[in-house]
Amino acid sequence: MKSLLFVLLYAPFFALLRAEEWQPLLDEKLSQWYVWTGVPDPSLGLGNGDQEEQEPMGPGDPLGIYKAEKQTDGTYDLIVSGKVPASLTTKENFGRYHLKVQVKWGKKKWAPSLETPRDSGIIYHSHGQSGSTWKTWKAGLEYQIQEREFGGFFRIGDVTAEGKMDNPTVRRPRFDPQKNWAIIKAPRYCNRCSSDFEKKQDWNVVEIFVVGNRSVHVINGQVVNVIRRAKTKDADGKMVHLSSGQIQIQSSGSEVTYRGLAIQKINEIPNRFLEFFRTNISE
Repeated sequence: MKSLLFVLLYAPFFALLRAEEWQPLLDEKLSQWYVWTGVPDPSLGLGNGDQEEQEPMGPGDPLGIYKAEKQTDGTYDLIVSGKVPASLTTKENFGRYHLKVQVKWGKKKWAPSLETPRDSGIIYHSHGQSGSTWKTWKAGLEYQIQEREFGGFFRIGDVTAEGKMDNPTVRRPRFDPQKNWAIIKAPRYCNRCSSDFEKKQDWNVVEIFVVGNRSVHVINGQVVNVIRRAKTKDADGKMVHLSSGQIQIQSSGSEVTYRGLAIQKINEIPNRFLEFFRTNISE
């Protein structure tokens, strides 16, 4: 009876503690982030017309690419215009966490992406110099957010990792949990699994589970990619384990909204995902 009474009395308290473990990453001033703006498309008339020679706009967000919009429940949406390639980067590094956010496409698209699928992305374990990759992003591991490609993996900069792919030799292999591990070095991709779990006109729930140099990509509750042995180059050019870094939100030619962006610390990859990391004896 005492045990039951304890549970009844303190269950709300423990539930509150669990809720407080989540750290919201958005506020009115996007105070946990900073912006680096890349090279505008010539059609915008903001540069000298030569993208190859033009320098990035650099630190700051003079075009208002990233905006926080307050909702009726007091939380904030992140509205990304996509007008110019840019990066919204956390000031803090993270290494062991569960990141969760809802994502929905807007209507606007910008050159040179007018005829291509809508595109954005979350780059985790980001490190190095802002603008070091394509004059816009830091190096890191990308959870691809793209029409028909939620959860694909993309290497940004001098990083490598291993994935389970249907055919590692083709240009854009797909995740296949039944295959052996193979290095994702050239090409840079490991597309999400062959099934499409994206909601085309609605909110999509994006989750990334990261513990050190291992990660799991989830879209609407479905595992679509699993990564291990992420590495990057150190100052001496040696490949070393990549186990933490900043988080970047891409602006990449398409309007998109991120809702309820929050992060929760975890110590281990959840048990329900461990089967994806099993190694065949033949490897």
